[in-house]
Amino acid sequence: MPSKNEYYSKVILNDNAATDDSLAGREIQVIIGSATKMAESDLIALASEITRHTRMNQGWSTVQTTVESMDQQELPPLGAPTHTEGGVNTWIVE
Repeated sequence: MPSKNEYYSKVILNDNAATDDSLAGREIQVIIGSATKMAESDLIALASEITRHTRMNQGWSTVQTTVESMDQQELPPLGAPTHTEGGVNTWIVE
């Protein structure tokens, strides 16, 4: 459940190098909430780590990332975190 006392960021991972038109533009969105503001490089590393298995199974060849800050009122319904580590919560949004 999201907390009002956390910083939220959305990391969007894209594979734009797909070889089949039906796979073009594959995307995974990860929302990360933490008590302290995280560096963009740390956000990307965490999102890449928790989605690595999925991306490998789907045959991604490249990963392009975008990081956006989010206010709590911008968050979609999240439910329970997908991954929790050291006070940092992550949700994979389909």
